[in-house]
Amino acid sequence: MRLKSLLLLTSLLPCATAQSGISVPALGYAYDPHLRAIRAIRGVPGAALVAEALDAGFDLAAAAVAPSQDFALALSTAGSPVRVISWLTSTPSIAVLPDAMNAPDGFVFSPSGNAAVLFDSQSGRIQVATLLPDSPIVREIQPAGSPSATAIAVADEGSVVLAGAD
Repeated sequence: MRLKSLLLLTSLLPCATAQSGISVPALGYAYDPHLRAIRAIRGVPGAALVAEALDAGFDLAAAAVAPSQDFALALSTAGSPVRVISWLTSTPSIAVLPDAMNAPDGFVFSPSGNAAVLFDSQSGRIQVATLLPDSPIVREIQPAGSPSATAIAVADEGSVVLAGAD
């Protein structure tokens, strides 16, 4: 019995030395409008902290983190086009979302985050971005009827639903 325990312990010893360090678990990311930054959420459910800010390389005016928690759509305070910030690697990558409108009012992600709707409520302009975050394609949507929508949803393949007050 003791020999089996000793063999089990010695077989698990390489696993303990292979771990380079202990770190705090990451739950995801969230946009902090007061700091105008995307911040990491560290800890475990029920005992988590909003931690350090992710360096986006520019001042954020608004951002939305994808449901997959590995990228975000963001606007700079300078009003430039929408940017995709991805943190799949150790250093975040930033790319302009091609053909996207300047300074939309907001973003709405699909359930998986593969698609997003960008909208400007004043002009009624709506765009759909699909194949996010790696190979985005942006296309214009012409709403049927009144362009003012009180709710917008998008499916993963890019089909859009608009709901109005009437």
